[in-house]
Amino acid sequence: MKTLILLRGLPNSGKSTLANILAPNSKYEADDYFYDANGVYNFDATKLKEAHKTCQDKTNTCLLFGLHQVVVVSNTWSTWWDDTKYDK
Repeated sequence: MKTLILLRGLPNSGKSTLANILAPNSKYEADDYFYDANGVYNFDATKLKEAHKTCQDKTNTCLLFGLHQVVVVSNTWSTWWDDTKYDK
């Protein structure tokens, strides 16, 4: 059985830390999109929609192909409907 855990919270509230504990090899965040090959974070608000879409696609692929039993998505999701795209 596959499990999807959605972590929602304010910035710097420990979402990423908890995600790393729960599923270090199968955690996804929109913020991951903004890290370059050297691990430098370069946020660009104009690409936020694309970052969330990439996060959703990676999550869905992982779940669809059963790559991991537990998948964690960790995002701020400032509105109540933001995480509904992960309801399957």
